[in-house]
Amino acid sequence: MNRFFILISFALRDASKNRTILVLVIISLSVAFSAVFLSASILEGFKQTLENGATDWLGHLIIRPADDKLNIENIDMVTDELKKIDNIESFSVRSSAVLGIKYKNELTHPYAAIGIDLEKEQSASKISDRVIEGKFIQPSKPEDLIFGLTLADALVGLDYDKKRIDLGEEVEITAMNGARGAYKVGGIIDAKSFLPNWLLIFPKEEIEKIDDSQKNSEIIVKLKDAAKLDETKKLIEEKNLNINIATWRAESGYIDDIMSAVSFITVLIKRLLIVSVFVIMSVIIFINVFQKRRQIGIVKSMGASNKFVITVYIVETFIYSVLSYAMGFLIFLLIHQYSVNNPISLLIGDFYTAYNINTVWVSLIALFGAAVGGSFIPAYIAAKTKIVDVIRGNV
Repeated sequence: MNRFFILISFALRDASKNRTILVLVIISLSVAFSAVFLSASILEGFKQTLENGATDWLGHLIIRPADDKLNIENIDMVTDELKKIDNIESFSVRSSAVLGIKYKNELTHPYAAIGIDLEKEQSASKISDRVIEGKFIQPSKPEDLIFGLTLADALVGLDYDKKRIDLGEEVEITAMNGARGAYKVGGIIDAKSFLPNWLLIFPKEEIEKIDDSQKNSEIIVKLKDAAKLDETKKLIEEKNLNINIATWRAESGYIDDIMSAVSFITVLIKRLLIVSVFVIMSVIIFINVFQKRRQIGIVKSMGASNKFVITVYIVETFIYSVLSYAMGFLIFLLIHQYSVNNPISLLIGDFYTAYNINTVWVSLIALFGAAVGGSFIPAYIAAKTKIVDVIRGNV
């Protein structure tokens, strides 16, 4: 125990002897530490943004007809079986149709035209929460349709010029079977994702009046525990309901491409920062050893072992690291809190930084490993110092 306190005493005295250097070391390391946390949180933030953008309108699982059929013929059997699965929180049956939109003699096609059951849709997706103008589907006004933001933009001027069709404007809807109908713009949604912002949304009964060939063509499923996605998918498949089941990730393949690019950049930055921590600590301890080689030689001549000298500098590194980690994490938390309160609005969603406790621990281990590793070589050099060599001027 006495040996431990002697080590701490030596390390604290050495670290705090020049307070200016101590402050500069802590600042430089804390900036590097906070940058490591930030790069990891940017990756996690992009991941959550893209996942939320997909699951908010698709749910976690998407069920469609099998064998190139246009609708789920055994819809009652399928929904009954879904109700029996514990991990399924809610689901919503949708109908769809291939439609054209005629507005002021211009014809536009949405990415998809879907008909929804308002009550069930609100529990299975978050489309109804994304209204930025007007109101979402109202049962009393079946002629009022909901337009995705990009679709509403495409109807007026150029795509993405931020000029969009006004609420209450009348459009003509034309189906593949020749059916036509006059409808109004009842609301506009910004789903914070590419595909749903090209949607044209009807009340389910209304779209089936125009074209019922794709009645009950899709079921979106929201899970209680998204981590059991594959397990729940397998449970449904084992019921042999003659349906196709896809996960939201399979439906949104672009997410993996985007994440691959963002991951490459952020992981590369993180690794370079960890290397910089290694180099910074090596330089700091080496300069410290060089300036105090006479004191080290004297301590060695008094009987201090190589292990003792190395341990002193390792403990000193630990002190630098703890103080820098605390300050770096505080800097990161301030940036993170600002990002959460002021998310950046993108076409793919509202981006803000995010982190989990595992990321914090992994970063902690990596940073401490780099710091201690960087200090070991100069500490070893210090341990080999001899007072005779110092006096002779050979060191």
